[in-house]
Amino acid sequence: MGWLVRKTIRIAPLTLVLSSQPEQSDNSEFMQFAMQQVLPGGLSGSTERRTLDWIERPYKDSIFGEVIARYRLVDAVLDADEIERPNLDLQSVLSQAPHRDRVKGFLRDFNPSISITGGKEEHRCRFMHDFVRNEKEGWTAEQVQF
Repeated sequence: MGWLVRKTIRIAPLTLVLSSQPEQSDNSEFMQFAMQQVLPGGLSGSTERRTLDWIERPYKDSIFGEVIARYRLVDAVLDADEIERPNLDLQSVLSQAPHRDRVKGFLRDFNPSISITGGKEEHRCRFMHDFVRNEKEGWTAEQVQF
């Protein structure tokens, strides 16, 4: 990603237009999300499609290049303070255990303000888990969204 593109993205307000629809394949039901990016003046950015079935799909991103991505919903688990956190299985390969623990902690603890309002029977909180990699450049990106 070039310097000019990074600077433009940094200062330009971006609007995301979200849409979702249920999908069905091989007796499995999952959700598909589309996020369209719109820049000031009605300039259209890219549209990201996320199918929450954890199947790897290659696509070409205008900023990050050719990547392979997969997306899924993960359930929440209650921690000792009754806060719902994503039940996350970290996909990024990190050679040192302290780094792995820090990354997993960062992804799990991103929003401590989400708490349970009823008993454990009522908890239906789900998180979206994204894992993207660029094999040519040798990087991975992993994020959790509420």
